[in-house]
Amino acid sequence: MKVLFTIRSLTGGGAERVVSVLSGLLADVGKDVHIITYKTTERDYPISEKVQVHEMPQRKDSTITKGMRIFDMRKIIKEIQPDVIIPFVGTVLYVSWFAITGMKIPFVLTIRNNPWTMPEKRMSRNFRDYLAKKSCAIMIQNEEQSEYFSDDLRKKCFVVPNPISTKFIDNYKECYSEKISKIIAVGRLHEQKNYPLLLKAMADITKIKPDITLDILGEGNQKKYLESLLYEYGLVNHVFLCGRSQNIEKQLQAADVFVMTSDYEGMPNALMEAMAFGVPCISSDCKTGPRSLIKSFENGLLFQTNNVEDLKDKMEWAFENPEQMTECGKRARRRLLEEYSSDKALEKIQILLDYVKECE
Repeated sequence: MKVLFTIRSLTGGGAERVVSVLSGLLADVGKDVHIITYKTTERDYPISEKVQVHEMPQRKDSTITKGMRIFDMRKIIKEIQPDVIIPFVGTVLYVSWFAITGMKIPFVLTIRNNPWTMPEKRMSRNFRDYLAKKSCAIMIQNEEQSEYFSDDLRKKCFVVPNPISTKFIDNYKECYSEKISKIIAVGRLHEQKNYPLLLKAMADITKIKPDITLDILGEGNQKKYLESLLYEYGLVNHVFLCGRSQNIEKQLQAADVFVMTSDYEGMPNALMEAMAFGVPCISSDCKTGPRSLIKSFENGLLFQTNNVEDLKDKMEWAFENPEQMTECGKRARRRLLEEYSSDKALEKIQILLDYVKECE
């Protein structure tokens, strides 16, 4: 079977890493796997030598150029002649759909975020919903995302979990502190992640526990705003905006607790990686993802989304119960290794591809 993934780039994000991993897994079991990407860079995720990567022609950025992408992609697709096309993220979905017009290639819609809120523009969501009806199958990250769709469409929804990177499997938290003092958060400095909520909670908590610190790893458009909040809340000696990390395992090893305060997610890779590493986690119970990963007080803690009082309550419980949090971290790692391994992801995507064959 000839499988084609399309994606804007292979650099940086969770979707890009998933494509790099899934393409290699499928190639290893004998699939003829191709990737079309708008641009390759030296910072791309590693791709298996068995996978053929096709770079789109480079054009000057303009409205006309964006339209030409459909024709550029169509030309490459005609050369590849895939048995299925699986586009990832944003406008690549729409470019891929128009590029295969009249070619009768099975199209798999991928859902990589909360379908109720993303894409942000209603017109884009409406077109995504149109693609859901027209697609051969819908690839989702967790069962919760299937609840967005009608009963008829749910029948062609397939959960393909994000495979955990081997660096979070081969490495793990080696020692746990008897006293929680270092918190870590990882993710873009973006409205979706709701870091102001975390800073507001920290402002109260540090008054009670002045030895608590928080490292936030990531870059984004809210950096200056968050810096201003550090001064407003008196947190400049407690909270540190650390930028991107080239060695996230080192930061996870030093952390006592991982906190995620997102208003919405698809399937949060940062949370999954922290859990796989064995770091005790506190997460918002947002749509979608955290509830699929965490059973509160068993392998982590969930708090009500955008509720600062509930967040503070869960954080204070964690500080008062470090031994129980240690057990939560260990149980989280066991569950993630069992349910989100590369083998499990390969098994699930092969079930999806078998369904695609039957649709032809």
